Amino acid sequence: MHETSLAEGMLRVVRDEALRHNVTRVTEITLRVGLFSAVEEETLRACFELLAEGGIAEGAAIRVEIEPLPAHCAACGHEFELSDRRRFVCPRCMNAEINFNGGHGCTIQSISAECAAENEEEPA
Repeated sequence: MHETSLAEGMLRVVRDEALRHNVTRVTEITLRVGLFSAVEEETLRACFELLAEGGIAEGAAIRVEIEPLPAHCAACGHEFELSDRRRFVCPRCMNAEINFNGGHGCTIQSISAECAAENEEEPA
């Protein structure tokens, strides 16, 4: 289950960025994943939730965006983007002879957070 490794990596990056930016709580993380990354969204969310428990990212929402994959039809030459994991044909000529490269990445697109006020006094 590679979702656990992804969640661990995400949490490491989020913690590092939180320290750099005086973050008190992470509220949302947006991931951009490749069409062929095989990330099971609900499993990733569950793993992250378990790993983040008790920390700065506890309760953070995880948004997953699928990154379209640039493709080229070998039959008609049409350039297009694949965005459906179940449909691998040229939208112009319906030929299945398409070329593409990539689609396996996973990138943290954004982190939304609450920051401590610079002049905020700590409670006594």
